Amino acid sequence: MIQLAFEVDNDSLENAVESIRALKMLGSNISMPNKTVVHKYLEEVDEAARLCGAINTVVNTRDENGKVTGHLKGYNTDGMGYWQGIREEGIDFKGMKMVLIGTGGAATAIAVRGALDGIAQIDIFNIKDKFYARGEEIAARDAGVKKVYNGMSMMLFQALIAIELYTGKSTPVDYMKEQLGI
Repeated sequence: MIQLAFEVDNDSLENAVESIRALKMLGSNISMPNKTVVHKYLEEVDEAARLCGAINTVVNTRDENGKVTGHLKGYNTDGMGYWQGIREEGIDFKGMKMVLIGTGGAATAIAVRGALDGIAQIDIFNIKDKFYARGEEIAARDAGVKKVYNGMSMMLFQALIAIELYTGKSTPVDYMKEQLGI
């Protein structure tokens, strides 16, 4: 698998997405400012990505023979990656309470995925900045700290999840952890 970086703005995003289909690419990672508007050009959006309002991984789905179909599905792997890192620590978080500080993009994805996967309660703290209202929205959607986690495992697992979504194959976690020093 080869991953290339392209500079794409909102004006050329639709053409870039069509290129995924035309070139039979496995998928693409999406960054700002495109991750909040790419849904317009996809056939399907994962529930967490829809709730987050942001897509960072687009997958060209495959048929039963493993051939890409041109049917594009959007995911937000930030929350998936974060919670996979927690599982790797041996923690079963279902039914637990969570304290989340911040309401930026990654925090939103963590809260949404946590709620979908069984967190019983999420208390969100944020200063009254431009993201404060987003925290109120997250809390309205459903909705003892033992350890504080940084974003390294989220970064690792969101990438590994994206690779698995593209290829259908897993990547050696221990090797990747060693390379990242985590």
